[in-house]
Amino acid sequence: MKTSHLHDTWAGPDNARLVSKQFSFRLPVHIAAKIAALGEMYPRKNRTQIVADF
Repeated sequence: MKTSHLHDTWAGPDNARLVSKQFSFRLPVHIAAKIAALGEMYPRKNRTQIVADF
């Protein structure tokens, strides 16, 4: 997904469904910082939703 479409996607209603299994992985620091910044810009989205769309 292009970053230009993220705003339109995240500004709309949330119709996403999550799987029941949880995954854990390590990220480079600069990617984690981008996810944190996006979380501050879009407080209605949690990290899981941001990572899924990132």
